[in-house]
Amino acid sequence: MLKVEKHRSRILFPQHDTWLFFGPPKVGKTTFAASWENCLIVDLERGTDYVNCIRVQPKDLREFDTLISLLESGHADFRDFQTIAIDTVDVLHDWIENQVCAELNISAIGEAAYGRDYAQVRQRLLSYVGRLKRLDRNILWIAHSRQAIIEPNAPVARTIDLPGKLARFFTAQMDTIGYCFAEEGEGGVLTRLISFKPLNTLEAGSRNPVLQDKVVEMSFEAIKKLFESEPQNVFDMKETLKKVEKTIKARQESKSEHRKITLKNKKILKEILKEAGMSEEDMAEWVRATIARLFPDKEGADFNSLTLEEQEQLLMEATTLSEDQ
Repeated sequence: MLKVEKHRSRILFPQHDTWLFFGPPKVGKTTFAASWENCLIVDLERGTDYVNCIRVQPKDLREFDTLISLLESGHADFRDFQTIAIDTVDVLHDWIENQVCAELNISAIGEAAYGRDYAQVRQRLLSYVGRLKRLDRNILWIAHSRQAIIEPNAPVARTIDLPGKLARFFTAQMDTIGYCFAEEGEGGVLTRLISFKPLNTLEAGSRNPVLQDKVVEMSFEAIKKLFESEPQNVFDMKETLKKVEKTIKARQESKSEHRKITLKNKKILKEILKEAGMSEEDMAEWVRATIARLFPDKEGADFNSLTLEEQEQLLMEATTLSEDQ
């Protein structure tokens, strides 16, 4: 008879996770990033002048995009870095907003019809997140914090300083989110800490069980030590099977909901394009060409294969056609 038993195994320190560290200015986020082994700091904020580090300082979005392309191609100058730190996402977001405003000929985000400008900023920033994820290295995103109402009637919370919807999409892409802060002790001595505790008043947490609910000193060594000192990940076969079944059920329900919304969006798109004077053949060609333009990696795909967010963007594009009639 097979014996079901509990087994404790050690989880190794992540080598290709996406991390977000945010907090108030001057709390030490850049110095902390520089403490990571073999780290390249992409200094967008010009904040490394007093930090011992290896850095590169793109001066605009064009140079930043060139750097990402060099990293993707395995260029010799950047091949050996185990960690890439983007300092800060706030500056990158500002650059993208400026680019979108220039392309749409508007003076500020929010002026474009049907939220096209917001959608484009969101898509471009998340595209950089995805490109960096695929490098298979540790990616650190550094961000400033702000106070926000996360839910109605909830206490004011600390989150990253990005617009609400974009902030939610961005944080959802992270494996670990740490809040950086300083705490004053006896004699006025400051201790710099990172919290991975998800609270109503703090957007933080981790998918990694070693880091969950921890508060540690703000240093790479302190985080790494967590993986060296504690046995982790209690394995229970019965509990694991329950979780797998629950996950499968949730995915089936999610797919069903996705199909319902897709059918609804497809109907709306057809009505918009019909109002714009398109024939069935013209509609099919417009959808094909617009998908190829908006989502180059999905060229040749049909409407049903798009994510709900991508469908939403396609609908926004279509509304501009009827608007021009």
